[in-house]
Amino acid sequence: MIRKPVAAGRFYPSSKKELLSLIEFLFEKKPKSNKNDYQKRGLILPHAGYVYSGKIAARAIEKVKGKPKNIYIIGPNHTGLGEDISIMDKSEWATPLGNVPINKTKADELCNLLGIEPDYKAHLSEHSIEVQLPLLQYWFEQDIRIIPIAMKDQSKHTAKTLGEILEQVSSKEDLIIASTDLNHYESQKTTVEKDELIIEDIKNRDIEKLYEHIMKERISMCGYGPTSVLLQQNFNKIEIVSHSTSGETLDEYETVVGYLSAVLE
Repeated sequence: MIRKPVAAGRFYPSSKKELLSLIEFLFEKKPKSNKNDYQKRGLILPHAGYVYSGKIAARAIEKVKGKPKNIYIIGPNHTGLGEDISIMDKSEWATPLGNVPINKTKADELCNLLGIEPDYKAHLSEHSIEVQLPLLQYWFEQDIRIIPIAMKDQSKHTAKTLGEILEQVSSKEDLIIASTDLNHYESQKTTVEKDELIIEDIKNRDIEKLYEHIMKERISMCGYGPTSVLLQQNFNKIEIVSHSTSGETLDEYETVVGYLSAVLE
């Protein structure tokens, strides 16, 4: 089966020509065809409509040199469909730029170590992973294979378990992406204040504080589980690349969503 796009025409253009034109506008740099100089990276990327968060995501993706062997994309499950951890292990994901294959071997290895069965239901209507694909297809010139992971259970325990197993399975040739937006649907002032707490926790790789702030401050970050999984990986440096809100795009600050991109290496 081919997993058909559900975000095309909503989060990004459904026309290949229009999509490429928009992506070229979002990126400040041109992709370079060089596989040899890739070093393992992690990215935190937003997953809103490209008009809101595309440039923020592009700034971080541009910092990845070379081409990864596999891309693990971990996103929150917004729909509530499927399993607590849903890993799709076969098929291809279609976008207006072409199809993206899944690395079945790696997906099955993850499932086996987690003691779960592969699941596709969570992915059929979920946008948090799909929205990343056209940007990655552009930057890596179509040469990508993915392992899509949707987290319905974002508890600290589940994030810790997935993080430990992902560290075993992934290699220095791979890219790991946590897909998340930050605080939702509050004023610009409140959203920036709440986002700053999360950004500080990310910079400090403090997962305990991250969960504490999410709960105590009622921060509606949708991908705190995927972010926590990424923060457990063996990286030495975190760079916060860009932060903004939907209010800064629309010039309307009463109700906004926060967006962040970061690079781990």
